[in-house]
Amino acid sequence: MVNYMDHSNNEHFSEVTKMTLSKIKHNRGLSHNVAMCTYHDNTSPGYEWLLPAWVTEERHMNSGRIYKYYYDPEGNRYNSKSEVKAAWEKDGLVLID
Repeated sequence: MVNYMDHSNNEHFSEVTKMTLSKIKHNRGLSHNVAMCTYHDNTSPGYEWLLPAWVTEERHMNSGRIYKYYYDPEGNRYNSKSEVKAAWEKDGLVLID
């Protein structure tokens, strides 16, 4: 059984984050190995680097491993932080570490 920590109705998420969450709900075709799924935006500790409306999904597996997926405001999925940064750079965003 998958336990979703669905924060899409949580008041601390902005309206743009809620819009992104509404676009990724269809991506719930998860395996039975997922123990819990949580969502984070740029107001979540550790995710301050995200742009507004971008969302991270953390899939906590029964094995203890955590998979992270990132979604842009259109609901497109990215598999790593480096993929996210590459997409931003492709769109003309200048990143300074």
